[in-house]
Amino acid sequence: HVRSRRQRQMCIRDSYSFDQFSNQLIEIINDLKIKDYSIVGQSLGGHIAIQALRLLNDPPKKLFLFGTPPMEKPLTLSPFNEVQEMGLLLESELNNNQACLLRSSFINNPDHFEPFQIASILNTDPKFRTQFLPFVLAGNYKDELTELENYTGDMAICFGEEDKLISKDYYQNKIESLPLKVFKQSGHNIN
Repeated sequence: HVRSRRQRQMCIRDSYSFDQFSNQLIEIINDLKIKDYSIVGQSLGGHIAIQALRLLNDPPKKLFLFGTPPMEKPLTLSPFNEVQEMGLLLESELNNNQACLLRSSFINNPDHFEPFQIASILNTDPKFRTQFLPFVLAGNYKDELTELENYTGDMAICFGEEDKLISKDYYQNKIESLPLKVFKQSGHNIN
């Protein structure tokens, strides 16, 4: 994690989009003049990495995605299971109980509690929750299946067998041509 003054300023936004996040990733890679590297993306971070792939001057040699179902375009909701708690992602303000419910949808082992997880959810910019998902649902993203099919580096797409958020059927039916690794007894965070 690199946090320059400019990068901290980049975290304060009027709006949120895949373009904004992928441009931040590209800027960091370019600023650090990284040439031989890998990208590990988990959940939303994996989607951001996929969105940035074709825009990078020197794409990563390896790409590891965890809990990131590559979204086709147009978006069908089939990559994601219907999980009631996920509706909280659209709420601008959450109380502690709601943050705990949202956290439970990400974690396979509810007994494994990290206080920073709740704090991170509560400290999320409310504009992110109210703006980002509607932006995606409006189709403002690249077809990630196509992006990955065109990627020439090594990649691994990892799925936790107990993931409550992501559809196992989607992985099995949509990404047949991509390398999928299934982890037993693990959830969205492969824990």
